[in-house]
Amino acid sequence: MKSIIVGLTIFASISAFAETDIQIKVQSDSDLSVVATGTYLATKNSFFCKEFSMNDGSPTRVFKRRYEHFKSSNGVVSIPKSIDSKCNYKRVGGGSLAFEIPGKAEAYNVVSISLGQGDLTDQVVNCSEIISGPSNDKKMMISCYGDIRTTDDGKASVLVNKN
Repeated sequence: MKSIIVGLTIFASISAFAETDIQIKVQSDSDLSVVATGTYLATKNSFFCKEFSMNDGSPTRVFKRRYEHFKSSNGVVSIPKSIDSKCNYKRVGGGSLAFEIPGKAEAYNVVSISLGQGDLTDQVVNCSEIISGPSNDKKMMISCYGDIRTTDDGKASVLVNKN
């Protein structure tokens, strides 16, 4: 009975990996730039692809995670489904977008990317400049609101408005 439960657990975790690359076309008339982020999990079962973790107070080794950032190129930002490496990293779930003005204002928050059930019509993300930070070190930041839903094959088009 125990081996059946383990088998089901492995099957469930493997099916959580992304099956397609994400490509988002970003349109904006402002000075904002976009950075995409994806979460990746090692899939190779080796000592070097795992790290130490305290799971419920017990030491154990878990698969390593990587958080990768991707810049846009010609108005398109891509988040690949996998990263070639010795640990065979695969993306878990969707991703997120952060908007900033380089050298002037960093991102205050991120906009989530959900996979599937979307279409290629422009989805709107609204951004504004805010002042945030500790009272002795306030800085200009970019706060954006909106969610992005891709098509089943990982594509979306986003129109970014900056107030």
